[in-house]
Amino acid sequence: MPKQSGFVTFGKIMAVIGMTLLSTWLLSSGGKMKLASVTVSAKDRDALFSAASGNLLSEALVEIHEIPKVYILERNDDPTPIPAPENFTKIDDPERKNYDGTPIDFYKDPTIEVKCWKEKEKGIIYNFSEVTIADASQFRRKLVHDVVSKKHLDFPSSTFKKMNGVVGMSSDYCAFRSYGTIVQNGNIVRDKVGSFMDLMIVDKDANLTYVADKKFAESKYYNSEDLVYTFAFGPMIVNDYTVNPSTAKMTKYPIGEPSDRYPRAAIAQFDYDKHYLLCTADYPGTTLVHFAEVIQAKGVRFAYNLDGGQTAAMMFNNQLFNKVAYGGEREISDIVFFATAIPNN
Repeated sequence: MPKQSGFVTFGKIMAVIGMTLLSTWLLSSGGKMKLASVTVSAKDRDALFSAASGNLLSEALVEIHEIPKVYILERNDDPTPIPAPENFTKIDDPERKNYDGTPIDFYKDPTIEVKCWKEKEKGIIYNFSEVTIADASQFRRKLVHDVVSKKHLDFPSSTFKKMNGVVGMSSDYCAFRSYGTIVQNGNIVRDKVGSFMDLMIVDKDANLTYVADKKFAESKYYNSEDLVYTFAFGPMIVNDYTVNPSTAKMTKYPIGEPSDRYPRAAIAQFDYDKHYLLCTADYPGTTLVHFAEVIQAKGVRFAYNLDGGQTAAMMFNNQLFNKVAYGGEREISDIVFFATAIPNN
């Protein structure tokens, strides 16, 4: 049966309201209204009427109260809302498993779901966070003090706590280098091109893609209102569900030590559906091409290499989720994180 139109529903509501007002007048003015076939007191009569009118109103609203609420963050919501502590739990998941058999870490509210787990291969621990968000605005990148500068650094976990993230990780440490085009919240905040670099593009729908930095100014993203962030590290390691064929040849990519065993970090997207994967590889790490293969095996559409080594840090529930290499966190310029959109009030 076709759903009733909004006008029909509105009519039902107005009919109930009208009946409620008329019935209230009849009861209060001594008018006769038969609520039951037995004699009842005035108090009982009021209770019967309240229940009947409440049920009618509920039926009239049935097509309205099931419409889900929509929560959207503004770009200047800084920090973002605090996630509910009771939503951080541990679960046994049929697909995602910790290598030691323990329950995985989990968070869920109406706007975000996160699963965090650890896998082990050839002695290397890989830390994963699978994230699904309701709205693109929950994908966030934070620059320390909102600038790109070596004078403005902080530990990844500290920045993450200040932003109230649910899950997040270190980013491209863009301030470490003086080159690489950086766009933050749609504004170009550094325009010195890194001629060899792959830029990761994050658009208004929080979809991930890439463009060569030297071609960025000629691309459809330049000065586009659809562009929200660019990340300058790279390279792109998975595209269209396949390992980038040139990744194995990236031995000359001048940052990230691609051919060495090294702690790694990457961000990926499964499809065009606000569904992401964060990954770090703990010390002693792995080569870039093997790291790409590990991530591609999870079924992602796109993946991008971020700054590794001592930079690589993953955070969940205000704690480090991975074991940071070389003695612990170092101060960096930026993180990427996912926030709840449920307002705290």
